[in-house]
Amino acid sequence: MRKILMRIGLCTAAALWAVFWSGAAIGQSGADYFSPYISEDHGGWIDWDNGVIYGVGKGYLDLNGGSKQRAFRAAQALALQSILKQAAGIQIDDRNTIQSFGGGRVVVQLRGLIRFEEHGRRFVSGAGRPHFEVTRRADLHGVEGLTAKLLDHFKSKGLPWTAFPEPASSSAAPSHEADEEETWLVLDARHLARDPARKGVQPALFPKVLSASGTEPVYDLTGVDQAAFQQGGMARYVVSDAPADDIRSDRDLMDRIMSIISPDEAFAGEKKRRKRRKLIVKKVQDAEGLARTNLVISDADARELKSSGAASKMLKKCRVIVVVNSAIGGIEGALPLPLAANGS
Repeated sequence: MRKILMRIGLCTAAALWAVFWSGAAIGQSGADYFSPYISEDHGGWIDWDNGVIYGVGKGYLDLNGGSKQRAFRAAQALALQSILKQAAGIQIDDRNTIQSFGGGRVVVQLRGLIRFEEHGRRFVSGAGRPHFEVTRRADLHGVEGLTAKLLDHFKSKGLPWTAFPEPASSSAAPSHEADEEETWLVLDARHLARDPARKGVQPALFPKVLSASGTEPVYDLTGVDQAAFQQGGMARYVVSDAPADDIRSDRDLMDRIMSIISPDEAFAGEKKRRKRRKLIVKKVQDAEGLARTNLVISDADARELKSSGAASKMLKKCRVIVVVNSAIGGIEGALPLPLAANGS
């Protein structure tokens, strides 16, 4: 009898896992629906979900006297050059890129603001011209990331920028509810018509969320916590093919499956380690500004977000996800070939 019960238990667990993995194809929990928005330019790419700039450089032996050492150094220099060119073109807000801000003075000092590291390297000796390929990466976010360095630069150099995040406050102790659940705002902009000149919604370091009437910003840099801003930036840009209703309704799938196959104590421990994510999904009515970086929502949605205490905390902590469809931009949701080739 015991062996029979054990077999039944194992079969039940296997069946539940099969349900889970098959369900992953048609309905995943929360942010698992999303894949990174990736824009490609100047021989590299930017991951706008995780906040990383990648630069790729190739150093050919025949252009470096047949020397592998010189070819490798050339590849390193070109990878850094790729990062710098991409960073210079990043939108700060709806009007300025890093290259254009402050009359071009920022881009002159851009190399000193970027902290980069080697991400991968390989020597290609098969078909064609033998060469080194080097991939370097630089973080947009974090204390040493480009966004934080930029704001420090704006302050120290007296550049015409007055919007800064609120200083971090360590006095407020986190509540038990905050430990159990995080609320995130999902701004669904996939339905917006394409703009051939601007490629639809454009990612920016400091985007704004505005009400349709435009009376005041719902979300901008001045209303966010400095520590949260430095950690993850103001918004994560992702792509998804999932219907908005599925994103709302299936967010607890993982919790439901775990509650069935795991003992109560193990599930309780799992909940302590992994916060449950609650998603507030709002439809974007339009993208505004010269570079189409500002997102417009309805007045009713704006009032709801501004009146809710949970929403206010969510915005202050920069828990904002912007969803665009895969027809906008460069190579959204796919890993560029150099990254895949490096095995990273």
